[in-house]
Amino acid sequence: MTYSVFRSTLLLMALACAVSGEEVKFAIESNHLLVIGPDGVVYGQGRNDYGQSIGDDPRQWSTRFRPVIGAPKASSVRVYGFSSMVLGIDGRVYVWGRHTHSLLGGDGRNMQLVTRAPTPVPGLDRVRAIAACQYGGAAVRDDGTLWMWGEDKYGVMGTGYMTGPYESGKAYHQPKKVEGLENVSHIECGSEHMVALKTDGTVWAWGHNKFGQLGLGDTEPRSRPTQLPELKGVTRIRAGGALSAARLAD
Repeated sequence: MTYSVFRSTLLLMALACAVSGEEVKFAIESNHLLVIGPDGVVYGQGRNDYGQSIGDDPRQWSTRFRPVIGAPKASSVRVYGFSSMVLGIDGRVYVWGRHTHSLLGGDGRNMQLVTRAPTPVPGLDRVRAIAACQYGGAAVRDDGTLWMWGEDKYGVMGTGYMTGPYESGKAYHQPKKVEGLENVSHIECGSEHMVALKTDGTVWAWGHNKFGQLGLGDTEPRSRPTQLPELKGVTRIRAGGALSAARLAD
């Protein structure tokens, strides 16, 4: 199973949905991918050694799309590494796969390395947008607040604390509100940085900044959300790896 196979599969799905007028909602990694069908059912394909593609199924690989066992009907989907995340139509966030950097949440005591069944992140409801990155997960609630959980590495949790190059960050197993950031409409993760879009069209970024991915004109990391002063009237944002992008109203 290769990335090119995933890509070809998605192109065929995109063509089919374009003909039928349906929108394709999918998330892809190097080893697995997830797709949400028009009816909200979540399907997976690819490597499944941690249950990341099709859930609690004995297959190590799934060479065709199968419904993810135990997944709710969903409106959004994200994957990172060997972990998967969906936003259920019930407004809750479900995660499963390998418990890397505390992405799977939990109470911090009875931790399991692998969770093969989609499991709700504790303390999160009324969620309308999600994101997943190398060091954790993020969720925007319907009141515009942003909540994050995972490892506070390179300032990605927005707590004001910045780790050194070889220093581990504090683990937050339960979602923590990002202070000083309200009216968030959308959130995106790079591998080590975050980008948020507010309802007023402004863009805020924080985290690692080695390649200028925060868009602030320097390479200094930020441990708290910082506004990009030159961006206004933004309607959409994207982030991935060490890159960020924004689309203006024009």
